[in-house]
Amino acid sequence: MNRKTLLHETRFRATILAVIVILLTTTGALADAGELDTTFDGDGKVITDLGGTEAIFDIAIQPDGKIVAAGYKNTSSGYDFAVARYNLDGSLDASFDSDGVVITDALSTDNTGYAVAIQTDGKIVVAGNVCYGSNNCDFALARYNSDGSLDASFDGDGIVVTYIASSSDTCHAVALQTDGKIVALGITGSLGIQTSYIVVRYNSDGSLDPSFDGDGKAVVRVGYLDYPSDVAIQANGKIIAAGTSTLSKAYQENRISLIRLNEDGSPDSGFGDAGELILDFSYSGAKAIALVPKNGKIVVAGTSNNNFAAARLNEDGSFDVTFDGDGKVITDFGNRDVGNAVAIQQDGKTVVAGIIGDGGTENFALARYNRDGSLDTSFSGDGKLTTDIQGMDWVFSMALQADAKIVLAGSSGTNFALARYDEGGLAFLSDATQDGLILESAETSGKGETINVTSVLRLGDNAARKQYRSLLSFQTDNLPDNAILTSVTLKLKRQGVTGGGDPIALFQGILVDVKRGFFGNSSTLQITDWQALGQKTIGPLTPTYGGGWYSLDLTSLKGYVNKRELNQGLTQIRIRFNLDDNDDSIANYLSLFSGNGAVTSRPILLIDYVMP
Repeated sequence: MNRKTLLHETRFRATILAVIVILLTTTGALADAGELDTTFDGDGKVITDLGGTEAIFDIAIQPDGKIVAAGYKNTSSGYDFAVARYNLDGSLDASFDSDGVVITDALSTDNTGYAVAIQTDGKIVVAGNVCYGSNNCDFALARYNSDGSLDASFDGDGIVVTYIASSSDTCHAVALQTDGKIVALGITGSLGIQTSYIVVRYNSDGSLDPSFDGDGKAVVRVGYLDYPSDVAIQANGKIIAAGTSTLSKAYQENRISLIRLNEDGSPDSGFGDAGELILDFSYSGAKAIALVPKNGKIVVAGTSNNNFAAARLNEDGSFDVTFDGDGKVITDFGNRDVGNAVAIQQDGKTVVAGIIGDGGTENFALARYNRDGSLDTSFSGDGKLTTDIQGMDWVFSMALQADAKIVLAGSSGTNFALARYDEGGLAFLSDATQDGLILESAETSGKGETINVTSVLRLGDNAARKQYRSLLSFQTDNLPDNAILTSVTLKLKRQGVTGGGDPIALFQGILVDVKRGFFGNSSTLQITDWQALGQKTIGPLTPTYGGGWYSLDLTSLKGYVNKRELNQGLTQIRIRFNLDDNDDSIANYLSLFSGNGAVTSRPILLIDYVMP
């Protein structure tokens, strides 16, 4: 279905999102939501042959947008950790071990990397197993420097191997705490006889953390057989994990299960039944877990009766009934469907990825849900899509880029495979000629004194306690006059901080003024724009931050975003801190890139709308 047709659909929803690397004008038309991104290796798909049999089990996105993939390579000599790093265009990153790929043979035995995470210092943690024979495995973690070399500060040689409690200890997921500690999730016990959740926490140097359950290891048994799959760290520091449990030896039907631990490794009594939870899905299992950033709700995804299954839970583990009426969603692609990954978009939509097919005809599969749990029909027409990469294709992982593109990873045949999809819509970039900062004439004057049309905006004050305010202009005349706006987001790229600390917290948040048209009496930047009245002010707001970008939810200003009919569709936004100054004689301000900077750093206005 082409864009012209979509614009005339009764329930068409256009999502205006940024793919800034390809925008060369103020407003650019992008691919429809769900289309393969052709800026990724020409067709949206990347196949990497490492010279054996290999698969990606997990991916992570670095702050610079590069994609790190972890898995295994199998040759006649056995299994090894395999890590690859890709540039934004899908090419292998030659700055990573000279060819973009690192193969690690831990203890000269069989090794498989199942999970990857990126530390704040750019180091890469890969978690998995070393195996010495059938059902004889230990946890194994490797940490790499940003250039792909093993990090010798991690247990002396970059590799940590941990015996847990049995001969069948396998690690399947990893997460990083804000204090730098590493949390690994896996299985311990005798496979096929009795297994349990095992959570292991390491200090940043690779040593076990004895403050976690006494020895760094916490074992939780939910069912007769437990097969944990994924782990996440909540904002309050609690650890939540999801997997599959068989309830008893006699009752072999599987169920989605979850556990939650306190920071010290003890079960959290405020979650489910003393920290354990079984979800009411028949013949089901969980493969992935994600946290909703704004409200802390928990989304778990997997499979039920050979269909995609997703559930959204409240903080205490109860079903969130605002999600499809009962907190549960089942999606049938019409074949044997396996959900293996989940992610939450900035707008709150849920994306589940996995596999559709059976018997050698498997394909990548993706479903997107609205906040209420309904399939998002703006995504590939019905909320579902499948992609044939190259024969037998399996998805094991998914990640969202800062520009909202969706990256899937797994295997195709015997090779690494990735696919990248556009989120869809249009992107409004700020107008370079009308962006700039204005400085107050005196601390309490309430008037502007000087203007500066530069590549950098400022929020805060100078040493004389004069306040900076900044103005942004967006040519929003591509919005149809009768469009009904449903959400508005402003994205701003950070340039730096002067004066130290967190200026957003120091100045108690951001205030946003909006004008349908222009402030003052001209669309060009003027000194009087410092104090000129807007039509609506909201705040103070605390933005979310990720990938170098701040995001401000301006949905409450949606009635003041201009369309075609007034002042050529111009919308101006003024941003300022809640406090006019912080009562010291030191310059404290946040610097942001303006529309006068590089295209890839310009402010972006993201808007959702529907047609009546």
